[in-house]
Amino acid sequence: MPNEKPPALSPIGEIRGFFETFLPGLFLLFHIALLACCTLPTTSGEKFIRIVSDNVPVLTVIGLPAGYIVGLALRLVRTNPADSLSKWLFPLLPDGRRLLSMAEEWWSNPELPFQLHKPVREERFPYTALMMARIAKHLPSEAREFYETRWANKEPTENEKPKLRVDLFRFGFLKTLTFSVDQNAAKEMYAIEMMVRHAANICYALIFSALALGVAGFQRAPIEAGLQPLMLSLAGGEAFVLIFVLLPNLRLLRILEVEIVFTYCFRNRTLVQRIIEDGSVPAEPKQT
Repeated sequence: MPNEKPPALSPIGEIRGFFETFLPGLFLLFHIALLACCTLPTTSGEKFIRIVSDNVPVLTVIGLPAGYIVGLALRLVRTNPADSLSKWLFPLLPDGRRLLSMAEEWWSNPELPFQLHKPVREERFPYTALMMARIAKHLPSEAREFYETRWANKEPTENEKPKLRVDLFRFGFLKTLTFSVDQNAAKEMYAIEMMVRHAANICYALIFSALALGVAGFQRAPIEAGLQPLMLSLAGGEAFVLIFVLLPNLRLLRILEVEIVFTYCFRNRTLVQRIIEDGSVPAEPKQT
């Protein structure tokens, strides 16, 4: 489990939160404008460029809120689509291959009292099988007992062994209970959640930007101007960063999010259990 604190990210309303939303949106907006310019007829494109160069202050006033709106739209997209893409690229990382091999080896034991809900390489957030293997191999037995009895749900099957599963609703439920009893835990969990969302936003911005730049490179205007190699090279560079850097590491970041939430939930398990059993909550959430 991680021992260091993740850097805190700001909510949308604060200055840092504004730029975390605005910059990916502005980046994508620039690529959309470039695509629009390249698809226009030659005379219209030249006229469009002239209008832009003559009205920079006005377009800046229009472009800033437009970039923020595009960024906000990216921020509202769920993280799951990016996470599904990262699933296929995660084994490109040495840490990814090590984690997957470790989990598959642990689950290959036929004496386990439960079975997989989905294969390790195909499961989605919050990665029930991978986390179960990591906790069983690296953490004290109390953490494993908590994972099996409280964190995960055992779904009955036609076989003798139930399936171990943690769905998003259960994950969010336990996370919210931990929020209510530990203020510092709430800040840390919120920080890593925002970090994941920000990383996913950048991935979405790069996906659409690389596509826009690639399509623009095949338009008549850049071909006639001799800019096609440059534009396609830039699109390829963006796709390379996306495929080999951002998307694989997004899965690592989401695993870190699950680790942090589980750690704080385990640390506050007595209070969480009290809420589940009788609904009693401390007068003020503790600060740790």
